[in-house]
Amino acid sequence: SILRRYDDAIKCYDQEIALYDEMLKINPEDIFASMKYEPLNNKGVALHYLGKYDEAIDCFDEALKINQKNHYSLYCKARTFSLLNIKKESLEYLKQAINLDTKYIELAKTDNEFQNIANEESFKELILDD
Repeated sequence: SILRRYDDAIKCYDQEIALYDEMLKINPEDIFASMKYEPLNNKGVALHYLGKYDEAIDCFDEALKINQKNHYSLYCKARTFSLLNIKKESLEYLKQAINLDTKYIELAKTDNEFQNIANEESFKELILDD
């Protein structure tokens, strides 16, 4: 049934979050500590899909503290702010992501999570083809 599949999906996200929490316990002195932003990104995405938007944003913020040019965290943060209908921040983070990697122009064009900002002139300007 659909409800059972939904429950299974939720369990998978919960397991995924627990796994990322374990990965984040790596000693900061570890040679790979600078890569800690990747599990933070992934944990944030899982939280996002669970509707835990504030926690997702916290993960993206932590990832950005480690790597300020982490375009994926910026894009995910823009998506999350859009779902929260916080348009100004959504547009600002989307703009930052696009400035770092133009692939987000095409992604944003078809990303349903930008529906709340899709009619904004500044969104249309961001995704225009040159």
